[in-house]
Amino acid sequence: MIGNALQDKWASRCAASLLAAALMLLNACASGPPADYPFQQQRPLALLPVSRSAVTDQRAAFRAYFCQLSATEGQSLPEPQPCAEALVELAGEGKADHRVDAQAITRQRYRIVIVLGIGWDCLQAFVDVDKLPHRHLAQLGYDVTLLHVDALSSSANNASQIVTQLTQLEAEGDKKPIIMAGYSKGAVDILEALARDQPGTRNVAAVLSVAGSIGGSPLADATSQGTVDLMRFAPGAQCDVGDDGALHSLRTDVRQDWLARHTLPDTIRSYSMVALPRAGRVSAILEPGYAILEDITPLNDSNVLFYDAVIPGSTLLGYANADHWAIALPVARSSPMLGATVVDANRYPREVLWQAMIEFIINDLENTEQGKGE
Repeated sequence: MIGNALQDKWASRCAASLLAAALMLLNACASGPPADYPFQQQRPLALLPVSRSAVTDQRAAFRAYFCQLSATEGQSLPEPQPCAEALVELAGEGKADHRVDAQAITRQRYRIVIVLGIGWDCLQAFVDVDKLPHRHLAQLGYDVTLLHVDALSSSANNASQIVTQLTQLEAEGDKKPIIMAGYSKGAVDILEALARDQPGTRNVAAVLSVAGSIGGSPLADATSQGTVDLMRFAPGAQCDVGDDGALHSLRTDVRQDWLARHTLPDTIRSYSMVALPRAGRVSAILEPGYAILEDITPLNDSNVLFYDAVIPGSTLLGYANADHWAIALPVARSSPMLGATVVDANRYPREVLWQAMIEFIINDLENTEQGKGE
């Protein structure tokens, strides 16, 4: 017990020191566009209400199902919260136009494939893999696979790794339709893989972005890859720099240019869940990033602006009252010392959220198939 406590304390201090150093460098660089900013390379952008875009708003229907699960199964799962507290309601949510029948969900028909975010191999010593939300899906009987991608490589590199692994699954005779869920940069890696429309990706029926850096992040614009590479020195890190292009992949100009030139195949449906913490729901270690993005809008999760976390043309599921880590990573449950100090706003009903997202998507896919047959 004493050894574990000392290890937690040491890990906590090391993690805080590493991130503090990274954020100090980021702050030093965040001084606005340089005099020679290449404006001619910037694509024109327009910020539109969801109702005026190609995004399908299903927040009300998702909330209804999430609340249903929260009131039943959620009470026996870790960190339960009232559904009204767990989801943030923005204007225009309206009323649900349909309900999900939980009894009709076919858990064995689909394979769920997960891709995690930047630096996972470097920082996984701080997170108990058995407490990740996809393990709950596996316990429910879902066929779940966690893909490995480079922690610090570009999305183009990781997309190739995703395609290779999906091709291997197909070669092994797995013909199940696939639902891919990407957290943070993992969502970007998935999009780049699927846009290639190569063998192996053609079994993918849907992609889910969870706090995805879809439109990039201003934090990536203001710092260097070398800052991110500091994660290699975290206790228990098992990562190398790869092609050292992770941060470049998350620059806003890079992501917006990619979005302008690529679309998903018509056979793949896309869904978005955005992290949007209320006051007091951002962990101390993430507050510097939140403060930087707050200069643009307070509606950010400490890493991504709320409008940059939505896949163009996707179905919007909702806004989770969680910061960028709390929506997917059980850091505090893995390390009580971190939870009591620098990761102090990490409590969130992740298992219920992820179950609700996957089952909502399955229901949507099944209804679409039935509609085609009529």
